[in-house]
Amino acid sequence: MKNINIFHISPFPYYTGGIDTWLYSFLTINEKEHTYNVTLYCTGEVEPEKEAAFDITHFKHVKIIYLSTYPGFGLMPLWSVKYLFSFMFNKGTDNVDLSLALGTVPVLLPLYIMKKLNLLKGEVFCSVRGQIAQDGIDLNKPKFLCWALKTLEGFLLKRVDKVFVNGEDTKVYLQRFYQLDSTVIANGFDDEKLNLVKVPENIPPKH
Repeated sequence: MKNINIFHISPFPYYTGGIDTWLYSFLTINEKEHTYNVTLYCTGEVEPEKEAAFDITHFKHVKIIYLSTYPGFGLMPLWSVKYLFSFMFNKGTDNVDLSLALGTVPVLLPLYIMKKLNLLKGEVFCSVRGQIAQDGIDLNKPKFLCWALKTLEGFLLKRVDKVFVNGEDTKVYLQRFYQLDSTVIANGFDDEKLNLVKVPENIPPKH
């Protein structure tokens, strides 16, 4: 049985973004097939009174560890150090076959440091699900911020073992901005395997 780390910038299972729905589907299939023992590292603090968006109480093959809350781009270097120490203190196992980052900036920065310090074993894959450098330009963010985002994202992506994207538009983005090849894995799962998992009724409305 393989051990996999998944790193996610959100306090799963308390939010309902597209990546959270994908993650819930992946974990559901894994419960059926038990391909991996999953350690899921999430950022953010869970409020005791907050109701979960996804019911994971029946999951036996995933352990969720909550690390430090991400404070914003300007404090990313300090956050990465805090994240690193939090990971060292809370990490599930040293016997890891694969680590998967659900996103690029900021989570790839502490993962890069962990690999350089030999604190993270196995290969590192990254799932790119957005175009943050292009978004910065489209939103007329300061030029220095756009440059910093593009430089950092490109540097980090070129140091992982494999890059996946969720669509052809994101694949083109990585080629155009970083001359980086990637593999398209569209959102979705085999209905027969997933057994048409129903969306929980207690998902809070979007505002």
